[in-house]
Amino acid sequence: MNAIDLLIILLHPVIAVFAVIWILKINGKVSNGDHNLPYDEGAGEDKERTLSKIYLLSWFMVITGFGSNIAYNVRLESWSLNGLLLPGGAGSLHTVGGVFGLGLLTYLRFRKSSHKSPTARNLRKNKSGLKFQNLILILIVIHAFLGFLWLLELLP
Repeated sequence: MNAIDLLIILLHPVIAVFAVIWILKINGKVSNGDHNLPYDEGAGEDKERTLSKIYLLSWFMVITGFGSNIAYNVRLESWSLNGLLLPGGAGSLHTVGGVFGLGLLTYLRFRKSSHKSPTARNLRKNKSGLKFQNLILILIVIHAFLGFLWLLELLP
């Protein structure tokens, strides 16, 4: 494996590490330990803008993942359409998990918000033990682990 192949393979994981660190910082998981987004009640526009950035970043991550896989397999000259879309081993779990996560984020982005008052929503959110954004972060960690296993399969 030459240096170009290694750069192609590592493109998606390196970008993903920086993206996860950025998401953890804006969620307050890294710096101050607060489990809520660092916004006050009147900062709905800032929160919406940040969620929009996360959504676009997620699309960028999926595109770089598929792009890296396609570029690597084309350089190896051992590719099929089925192998590019759904690779074998841990790669298939990583791919399906990434597409599922993107679908979940798309659903959350475009679902209709409830017509309840913001205070009722906040009370309901605070009562739940495991908040939905924590569940998303857990899914990101599982997805990253599957990607790490796939990377171990690809590297000689």
